[in-house]
Amino acid sequence: MTESEKNNILIKAIRQGQLGTALEALAAGADIEAADPQGRPGLPLRIASLQGNAAIVLALLERGAKAQGAPHIAEALRPMQAALRGKHTDVVHLLSQYGVVV
Repeated sequence: MTESEKNNILIKAIRQGQLGTALEALAAGADIEAADPQGRPGLPLRIASLQGNAAIVLALLERGAKAQGAPHIAEALRPMQAALRGKHTDVVHLLSQYGVVV
């Protein structure tokens, strides 16, 4: 299986809220900082943050996802802004525990 296929499984699992499948994809080699179609890294954490899936956000953070997002990514596309947009206070709190300032 290619890295792209593994990343697709990871993204699909996150969108469907399937923590176990997301963890399996990561264990199989999916990129925790997989890029979106425009090449911006950090898509898994952005999606989980936007959806408000605190369990998946925490699992990604514990496994090394960049809580701040990539430095060259526009602020509007960072995980904290995604969580704020979705009004997911539990995810905002988690991200703040990993050093992200509101």
